[in-house]
Amino acid sequence: MSEPRIRAFCERNLRWRWVLLGGVCSIGALLGVTPIRVAVVGAWLILLGIAVFSLRHRPIGAPVASFGLGVLTPAAVPTALDLLDSL
Repeated sequence: MSEPRIRAFCERNLRWRWVLLGGVCSIGALLGVTPIRVAVVGAWLILLGIAVFSLRHRPIGAPVASFGLGVLTPAAVPTALDLLDSL
């Protein structure tokens, strides 16, 4: 019996090298750009990657979404602190 093909993007589709590369790029970007802008770019890349992945172009969609997750992760805490500080 063959395993059913997974069509949704899930943790099995993450490319960990792309996540690490996105994290390194995010840390570099945080030195010169506001955290909210870096977080927005990371979220945009995740959504774009999932959309491309869902449209049956998996080899490109998975790395884009993984890179976006790597970008968003280091920017999440400073963004949350900035948003809480603005209250």
